[in-house]
Amino acid sequence: MGFHSETFLMDKYLDLDYYEVKREEIVVIVPAGHRLSNQKSCYLKDLVNERFVSFDSNSGMLYKTQNMFSEAGLTFRPYITVTDDQSIVNMVKGGMALACVLRNIAENNSGFSILTINDEVNKYLSIYLAIKRKAVYPAIVSSFLEFSIKQNNKNSL
Repeated sequence: MGFHSETFLMDKYLDLDYYEVKREEIVVIVPAGHRLSNQKSCYLKDLVNERFVSFDSNSGMLYKTQNMFSEAGLTFRPYITVTDDQSIVNMVKGGMALACVLRNIAENNSGFSILTINDEVNKYLSIYLAIKRKAVYPAIVSSFLEFSIKQNNKNSL
């Protein structure tokens, strides 16, 4: 059993069942003083000539961001990739780049502006609990799985 973000690799592991436990909105963060920093929202086309910092290819977030831009008819090519959200936040705060991050990462930090994405694209990343299909688990594992699914249903967007 384990948690992971949405990824194209899920179709590869047919011996696992996936349960969505959280769905988080993707937003754009821009440094203070950026031309968009006084706005509450933007279209992805407004960002095509910008430098972006992104998670690297080991993260489902890079693929999700690429797909989101693709749905808008655009190409997403990050200027630099990193492995952690704090590096992304620091680079945006330092004015080096913009970023697409999960809303909870943006809201738990400061020093930049948070923009909602106006495009009609899939701008949500799901977090899943993966569990081996047809396995027998102790009651505590089954209870945890039920609790996780109920929490998601309670907090769904």
